[in-house]
Amino acid sequence: MRWIALIGLLLSFGIAAAEPGKKMYRCGNVFQERPCEGPKPAAPKVEATKQDGPSQAALESRKRIRCENFERQVTELVGREKAEKNAELLNGWITQRKVLEERMKSDNCQG
Repeated sequence: MRWIALIGLLLSFGIAAAEPGKKMYRCGNVFQERPCEGPKPAAPKVEATKQDGPSQAALESRKRIRCENFERQVTELVGREKAEKNAELLNGWITQRKVLEERMKSDNCQG
């Protein structure tokens, strides 16, 4: 209870100490009596180089890895389909396999 009274007293003192009509400026986390200085200069722009994205070789490498992963996943799903006895789960595996096969086709994977 004493803390609340002390905080209230300090806050009222701070408000009373501020001169009425005196303009204050907030500059970041600091309050001051004068306006803030102008904006800081922007960092210089770095011009884009010709090599903004991955190289063609890197893109081909990623595609090859993606195709290998698709093939592995399809093989795994075919195995699950053969072992599945629940018709509803079997339909889920078949749907997943078909989605993967469509992705393989859209990426021009040989599979």
